[in-house]
Amino acid sequence: MENNDLLRVLPGDVTAWDIAMLIRMKKESPDTFYKYIQEVLKVVKLSSMSRLIWALEDVNHYL
Repeated sequence: MENNDLLRVLPGDVTAWDIAMLIRMKKESPDTFYKYIQEVLKVVKLSSMSRLIWALEDVNHYL
């Protein structure tokens, strides 16, 4: 999370399991993923959303 500066984007209580779930959700149900990050996680700014998306891609690359 620190490598991708996610601490500024996501709530502090997000765990590695939560990140894994976001990656799976993005892959299997993109509409639900984007709705979730906007409505629940309150990631609405384009810069924050792009930081999150690219960070998830980066993490997924190593899985």
